[in-house]
Amino acid sequence: MVHDLATVERWLVRVTGLRVRRARPRVEVSRTRKAPPMRALLVLVAALVLPGTAVAADADAKGQFRYVYSTDLGDVETGSLRDPEIGTCLAFPGLGDERLARSTRNQTDATAIVYREDDCQGDYYVLEPREKRIHDSDARSVRFV
Repeated sequence: MVHDLATVERWLVRVTGLRVRRARPRVEVSRTRKAPPMRALLVLVAALVLPGTAVAADADAKGQFRYVYSTDLGDVETGSLRDPEIGTCLAFPGLGDERLARSTRNQTDATAIVYREDDCQGDYYVLEPREKRIHDSDARSVRFV
């Protein structure tokens, strides 16, 4: 059963007694995020705590997740994951053992948690739907929530 974010937030309030307080938007000069957005963090927590109810096991994100990497010969290649499965750790095909994707673009309707290591381990960053990261991407795997 797929729940929308509002349903998950209501469930978290009921179970934990904590309310989600949304901060007023603030204007920033830098485009670099220091912390993942509250909604993405909430979805991640719900996906980890409620794997069977937060998202359906067979649900797919709609769209493509694209990444750019260099081959052993120095050629620039683009890879993609089309309609990726939500909740499953997906390694980037074509990277081999040593390479990292140098830019990532989330063109899906789901939030992507992008990891530096295989098997969704190590440092990570969050890409909201339709968001991209061009510099300092250094990624090898992704999980959609």
